[in-house]
Amino acid sequence: MVSPSTIVATLYLTLLAFCCFAPPSTTTGVEAVAAVPISCNYTSFRSGAYEHNTTLSASKGYNIYWTVDQLVGVIYLALEVKTKGWIGFGIADPNGRSMPGADVVIAKVVNGVGSAEDRHTTGFTMPIMDDCGQDWVIMNAEETQDTTIIELARNLTATDLIHDRSIPPGRVNILWAFGTSDTLGYHGNQNRAYTSVVFYGDDAALPIEDDQKSIELLMNVSLPAQMTTYITMAFELPYKTEGPAHIFLIEPIIDPGSAHLVHHFFAYACSNRTLLEPWFTPTQYAGIVPGCDLLVYGWGLGGNALILPKEAGIPLKDSPDAVRFLMLQIHYNNPTLISGVTDHSGVRISFTKHLRQFDASMIILGDSALSAGPIPPGVSNYYKEFSCPSQCTARWPHDITVFGDWLHMHMIGNMGWGTRWDANNTFLGYTTRAEYFAFDKQQIADVNFKVKRGDRINSHCVWDSRGRSEATQMGEDSNEEMCFEVLFYYPAIPKFNFCGLSYMPQVPTICGSIR
Repeated sequence: MVSPSTIVATLYLTLLAFCCFAPPSTTTGVEAVAAVPISCNYTSFRSGAYEHNTTLSASKGYNIYWTVDQLVGVIYLALEVKTKGWIGFGIADPNGRSMPGADVVIAKVVNGVGSAEDRHTTGFTMPIMDDCGQDWVIMNAEETQDTTIIELARNLTATDLIHDRSIPPGRVNILWAFGTSDTLGYHGNQNRAYTSVVFYGDDAALPIEDDQKSIELLMNVSLPAQMTTYITMAFELPYKTEGPAHIFLIEPIIDPGSAHLVHHFFAYACSNRTLLEPWFTPTQYAGIVPGCDLLVYGWGLGGNALILPKEAGIPLKDSPDAVRFLMLQIHYNNPTLISGVTDHSGVRISFTKHLRQFDASMIILGDSALSAGPIPPGVSNYYKEFSCPSQCTARWPHDITVFGDWLHMHMIGNMGWGTRWDANNTFLGYTTRAEYFAFDKQQIADVNFKVKRGDRINSHCVWDSRGRSEATQMGEDSNEEMCFEVLFYYPAIPKFNFCGLSYMPQVPTICGSIR
């Protein structure tokens, strides 16, 4: 039987959706929104009443319980934390996966009365109270000798389009924190973390094929004591013995003994063995090796695996248009000039002989030529936009379906996003958005959209150079910057690996090949 408090909460959340899609009142202040929106008849917490639960931190005693009612679009969430202070829980920026840009609830129990505040963050600072009502509804609040329990309800779809984040199906990036007193303040380095949870829908777990085989391609290199090092090495794939096959999963392998030095890496497909002969041993080189123009996978700090959709795979076979060799290029950042470190990082590639319907491929958008010029120092939001124009996509033999999007910048990257436009200059939507880009938490975003022949894609990057006293150049070094947007798509378009505006006068637009 549905409890009266659940009915009241559902009705309130429904009304809230109508309220907060409208512009917020200019007279609403902190005092007006600090209180809990409604009162409920509290009942004792029962963990078994929830369909799901997980422990976010066993050592800190932070547990969550939840049930999702997709019919009415509401999540019921219980926070059980070993503290008598405030509790924080938030939905993170899906691309930033960090504190900036999070949709946060701060809850506590004072003198037996529970309260919840709907807040948001714009940086690594105190969460700011939302000015469009309070989306989180308290269902129950309890405090024992050493534990605080808060039971909440909230709409799955964000009602405050400015500060709140929806809770979609699949894996969702979250953050949690707590304090030791009821006064909201800094949580310290230990009482907080970032992770991800599947509240409802399917988990994007690593796929399994009944005939799958995997190979690991790993570096074995002693790193020099210098700030920036690029090591490039070629690997031969088993295309003769295992092909034809489809690669359906590429996972990063980061050596724990050298993880603090691994900055990012790219894996490029190559087909001409003759050109690769000098590259089968680790070599210090930062450019693109001739014959290895097709980016297959990229990883940055905080990055994830590339999971191909069930209808597509990267071809592995004895053919010039397939992946026969892989060029792995790892960027190491060693600002303190540590010596004596050997790295064994690389990738694990899984493939199947159950061929899929389409071949998959990748396109690098943005400033693929690293020619956008310097970023001046002392600028909070320095903006650049790069276009893959309609004239380029009109050359394609067919439309494409994009299933992954990876934004890549370096240390002072602040925001990034992509936009889509049709041949008539009609805005079609975003490719991806990282409103609070975090260099150490990059990942391939799961997306699903089509790009038609003649469409235009613009890649946007924003940098914050206020911490720099000199101009920042575009380039491969750790202190330099990049603006890449990588699309993972199918069906593959042969010899179309790069597309974007170039600031080189002799090549104003890169349209297919960087050479």
